Amino acid sequence: MNNKLPLKLMLVPLVLIALALIASIAVDLFDLFGLREPITDRLQFPFLWFALFHWLEVLQWPVQGAVILICGINAGLAWRSEDRDARAMHLVLGVGVILMLVEDAGNVRHIIRHYLNRALHADAGDFSLLISLVELGYFAVIGLVMMFAFVRYWRVWWCNFQARTGFLVGIVCYGVATVSSWLGHAFRGQFEGFRDLYTLAGTRLLEVVYRLAPDYQAILEASPNLVYGTPIQFVVMDHVYEESVELIGAFGLLAGVLALMLKFSGSAQGQPQNGEEQHRQGGAGRHGDDPGHENAADHAQVDRGDAARHADAQDGPDHGMRG
Repeated sequence: MNNKLPLKLMLVPLVLIALALIASIAVDLFDLFGLREPITDRLQFPFLWFALFHWLEVLQWPVQGAVILICGINAGLAWRSEDRDARAMHLVLGVGVILMLVEDAGNVRHIIRHYLNRALHADAGDFSLLISLVELGYFAVIGLVMMFAFVRYWRVWWCNFQARTGFLVGIVCYGVATVSSWLGHAFRGQFEGFRDLYTLAGTRLLEVVYRLAPDYQAILEASPNLVYGTPIQFVVMDHVYEESVELIGAFGLLAGVLALMLKFSGSAQGQPQNGEEQHRQGGAGRHGDDPGHENAADHAQVDRGDAARHADAQDGPDHGMRG
C-alpha cells in the first residue's frame, strides 16, 4: 500500500468542495448554458448548491464509518503487539466517532431540544438559555471523549507525521464546526430583532453574492424558507460552510487512523521476518563466525598432537631394548 495514501486522502474533500463551489457559482449564480432550471427541476431542489452540499454532508457518514472500522482494526493490531496505550486510544476514539456519527446522521440534539421545548411549552424553534446550555453540554460530552483519546494517549500518534497531520486537521476542523454550530443556533428567538448568528452571517455573505449576481437575489427571495421554515441565510451557513469544514475534519481523522494502521501492520509483518533473520545469523555465528567454536577446534588439534608425541616418547625405549 502507498505510504503517502493518508496525506493524499486529505486532498479529496478539498477537491470535492472546490468542484461543488465552482458548479454552484456557474449554474446557480450565472445560469451557465441555461442549466439552472433543468438541473434544479431534475434534482427537485431549488438550488444546485443545496443539493451538492447535502451530498457532501451524506458523504461524511461513510467516512466516519470507515474511521470507526479502522479504529477496531488498530485496536486488534495493538492487542497483538501488547501496546495497551494504542489499544485504549483507538477504543475510546472509536466510541467518540460513533457518537459523532449518531449526531450527524440522526440530529439527536434536535430531538432533545424538541422534547425540552414541549416540556417548557416553548416555541419549537426557540433556543432558551436552558436549551442552549443543554446543547452546549451535549457537544461538550462528545468533544471530551474525543479529546481524552488524543490527549491521554498522545504518544501513540504524535511521533507519526501523517497521523499527527491528519488528527490535527480533524481536531481543528471538528472543533471549529462544533463551536460554530452551537454559536450559530444558540439563544435563537431570545433577543429582539436577532434570530441567530448563522442567519446574521448568512445575510452578510449573501450581500457579497448579490453584488456578483444581482438577479440572484430575486431568485433566493422567491424561496425564503427553503427547509422547514428555515431562512435561506441560515441554510447557506449550515450547508455550505459547516458541512465543508466537517467533511475536511472527517477525512483528517480517516487519514490519521489509516496512517497508524499502516504503521501497526508494518510492525506486525516485520517481527517474524526479523526473527527469522536473527535465527539465520545466530546459526551462522554458531557454525562459522563464533570465536568460541574456532578455539574449541584448535584445542582439539593440540590435544591430538600432544597425544601423538606422548605415544612416540613411550615407543622410543621399547625400540632400544628390542634392538
